[in-house]
Amino acid sequence: MRIISLLLPILLLVSCSSRVKQHKVDRGPQVVHVNWFGQNCFLFTSSIGTTLLTDPFDPAATHLAKPKGVRSDIVLISQENSNVNHAEFVTNSPQVFRSASGVGANRSYGMLIRGVPTFVNPGVPNILGMNVIYTWTMDGVRFCHLGSLRNEILDQDIVAIGDVDVLFIPYGNEGNLTDAKRAKIAEQLRARIIVPMGARLGTGGLRGKVVHLGSRSFDVAKAELPSETTILVPASR
Repeated sequence: MRIISLLLPILLLVSCSSRVKQHKVDRGPQVVHVNWFGQNCFLFTSSIGTTLLTDPFDPAATHLAKPKGVRSDIVLISQENSNVNHAEFVTNSPQVFRSASGVGANRSYGMLIRGVPTFVNPGVPNILGMNVIYTWTMDGVRFCHLGSLRNEILDQDIVAIGDVDVLFIPYGNEGNLTDAKRAKIAEQLRARIIVPMGARLGTGGLRGKVVHLGSRSFDVAKAELPSETTILVPASR
């Protein structure tokens, strides 16, 4: 009887564990939907509906039409400039990481979001010339948004950024960010997909297969990342 009484709790645990495994939730395909609104502003939507918006622009300053009814759980702002810091772009109350307050490791909606500060003059930590590079992982895909980067990235910042699957790199109003420096950044980060963004779209300095999209949106899945570097150019309209 003593042996039976000891075995009963073990059998109950095994039974409960079996039932839990049978009711495992199927999340379905893990695909991130990306939609470009203009400038550096993209909306990322995960397979479970979590949304993240980058660098929302002020329509009055950029003369771009503001989409209606945009909502986002998270907003990332790279610097305090009206081209990229218009948090009122969204209609809800998201969690906002902006410029200096976005530096370092932050967690939101189950995601680790890392902000790496860069400066107009590399190595000179002047907050007025600071731009924050953001990295995060959504559905297994590692994204890197360079914000309004104006110059090359220091080696220690490359290390802080880490592995990248999809890289967003600015064009137009780029200061000292030449095509040669873009080429160096792309080579250092070795992203599988590169997406140009900004006031004008280009591919200068980038090496890889160029694909001009027929729309302003595209999907990214970890299992379907291209084997060769691919440059995705969103449609301008």
